[in-house]
Amino acid sequence: MTLLWFVILVGVLITVHELGHLIAARLLGIGVLKFSIGFGPALLSIRRGGTEYAVSVIPFGGYVRLVGEDAEAPLTDEERPRAFSARPAWQRLVVICAGPAANLVFPVLIFIQLAALRASEPSATIGAILDGQPAAAAGLRPGDVVTAVDDEPVRTWDELSRLVTAAPGRPLRVTIERASNERAGARRTLTKYVIPRAHVHRDALGRRETIGLLGIAPHVRLPQIGVEPDGAAFTAGLRTFDLVTSIQGRPVEDAADLGPLLRPRDGGMLLVTYLRPRAAPFGFAQVATLEAGTAQVVPRAVTRPGRPPTYDSGAGPGDLFVAAVEPGTPAARLGGIGLRRGDRLLALDGVAFGTGGGWEAFAQALEERPEAEHRLRWRGAADGLEHEAPFRLEARRELDEYHGEATAFVFGAEGGRAIRPIPEVPSRRGLFGVLGEAVGRATSVIGTLVYALGLTLTGRLPTTSIGGPILIYEAAGVAAQHGLEHFLVMAALVSLNIGLLNLLPVPVLDGGQAALVLVEAVRRRRVSASAIRRASFVGVALLVALLLLAMKNDIVHLLLRT
Repeated sequence: MTLLWFVILVGVLITVHELGHLIAARLLGIGVLKFSIGFGPALLSIRRGGTEYAVSVIPFGGYVRLVGEDAEAPLTDEERPRAFSARPAWQRLVVICAGPAANLVFPVLIFIQLAALRASEPSATIGAILDGQPAAAAGLRPGDVVTAVDDEPVRTWDELSRLVTAAPGRPLRVTIERASNERAGARRTLTKYVIPRAHVHRDALGRRETIGLLGIAPHVRLPQIGVEPDGAAFTAGLRTFDLVTSIQGRPVEDAADLGPLLRPRDGGMLLVTYLRPRAAPFGFAQVATLEAGTAQVVPRAVTRPGRPPTYDSGAGPGDLFVAAVEPGTPAARLGGIGLRRGDRLLALDGVAFGTGGGWEAFAQALEERPEAEHRLRWRGAADGLEHEAPFRLEARRELDEYHGEATAFVFGAEGGRAIRPIPEVPSRRGLFGVLGEAVGRATSVIGTLVYALGLTLTGRLPTTSIGGPILIYEAAGVAAQHGLEHFLVMAALVSLNIGLLNLLPVPVLDGGQAALVLVEAVRRRRVSASAIRRASFVGVALLVALLLLAMKNDIVHLLLRT
């Protein structure tokens, strides 16, 4: 099936490119002798209106042969008015650039179609609040629905995220709807003022971008807990990563309802019901069942001289506890003993973690300074002791499932993550909204591709990131396995690559042909045939070298995987 998807992908994108040339020539009245998908002898050929349409043996490319394309070839009186070489420079530029332009417009059409077919999308409902972040300081709560930012209406999470990330350090007036405590189902409208904190984000190409963050998340944290090995919750029978279902008979739906257990007011007994994940004995799949249980937790008094006693249950939010550690990573080597499953994170670089969104705050802090030395304080699940040690993230070159190469800064541990998505709302974007989204998405990809090309040409991005036909072949199969939407998105990305590469000023590419036309327009005379032949020879040599490099990279990636 991978071969079939590869043929569909290549065939469609080549056809789109050559159709761009064909349509532009037709509109300008330039004669078209042959339209071919592929090179070499024709497998299938028909003639319509003086033009031969063919599918040829070698599928990697195509061409449109125009009347008078060779300026030195003799022309009949009938052909001369329709000759490409006899047309003014601007018309020749339009025909030459129409192929790459078609490859750049085609992804916009794909993105429009995908956006139009989207029935719903995540709402602007705040699912979780991270402690110590601007949203918490402004009094925002989980469950609040954002309806406007600075009087600009907001319905979806993408709209909210776009406005927030674009405003680091700038005050925002956020209008929300909050459930009323007075009447079931009623909501009240409130206005909150919040300043997004500046966060330095680094993408896969190493680009740094300062964005605004409020400390909110598009998911609801489930009431998963972690317990200290010598605490009251552990003694009562609770264990790390249990899911609490009720406290004192009151249902617990999310992490925000865990307050009576995480911050008890007194030493009274708390009746807690829970579900405990248990691995099911299936050898062919990773399946877990949930085993129900009940615990009676008696919080212990914590006394400090000159202060009233406080009470501690020995339980904390599950996302501050280590769920898994990758061997050989900084997390596994931390302090000479390494983190282990069940260990609790306490502080990073002297800043203590709160009771909400601890692991997300931890990950954000590491992302902001990936190359710096950090210091982590944690409590071991095995010995109950506090440990503290420095560490650095490990820079690692990784390949994704599409075999794209990027640098990742790895810590090597994961926290407990039990979440559910926020509610969705029906998509209501009109034609202009869908068009704007599609153009913006294509423009963003083009910007990334241009930046990556610049890094490659200047030697700051290794040439091993260049892929060839084998990479495209495998990517087509992987995308198709994920569904039609993934395949269409991948086709759009490849089409944008083809469009940009063809605009490079390399002879035999469309960009090189356009450069020759511009030179002729400036000099006001034709470039000699010998000069064109020399330039074409150089262009072919460059393309062959690039293809060999890409093939070499593809083969190396295949060997590394096997």
